[in-house]
Amino acid sequence: MTDFYEIVLDGDCEVLKGFVAGYLAAGDLHNEVFVAREFHVEHDSLAHQLAEWIGLVDDRTHLIVPGHVHERIQLGTQRLGDRLKIKLVSSRRVAEARFEFRWQTYNRQEADRLRAAFASPPEGVELDGYEYDEQTHEEEEGQTGAYAPVHPFEAKGSGVAHGNPRAVIVWASELRDEDFVEVETVRLEYED
Repeated sequence: MTDFYEIVLDGDCEVLKGFVAGYLAAGDLHNEVFVAREFHVEHDSLAHQLAEWIGLVDDRTHLIVPGHVHERIQLGTQRLGDRLKIKLVSSRRVAEARFEFRWQTYNRQEADRLRAAFASPPEGVELDGYEYDEQTHEEEEGQTGAYAPVHPFEAKGSGVAHGNPRAVIVWASELRDEDFVEVETVRLEYED
């Protein structure tokens, strides 16, 4: 498994975006670097999160990157940091990423599709505590009208996905595009 790191960069947000975008373009790394804010990844610095929420800090960028990119960004900030007024604040090795999810649908075809998706998560992702429940109320089949006390069919599932940071972050991003799935913020667990 590739090592992943959370890197915190300090400096003007637009300059940091340009700096990171340059490194991504130069190394064709668009699918390997994740900006925490854009991918709903929560970092564990409670004080910094609070400062961000109340608008005191907007000059830090949290990235989740594989080891080879980590080295390149460290080198880049050493070489260009003074000129661009950016610096590497911290770097931590990520053990894994995780998120909680739940889904619910009243459509059998959607239930089959979602059940299959969660029965076979992407490589590098495991599920903990996955629960699936399906209920059929045949007496409600064909009922129409303004008020339906119970749907004829209901399926739902919930659990925690965890594993390889890249695989987990990408899957969480894909699941957020699903109409019937709710995905919580991705959390990182660190080696140290």
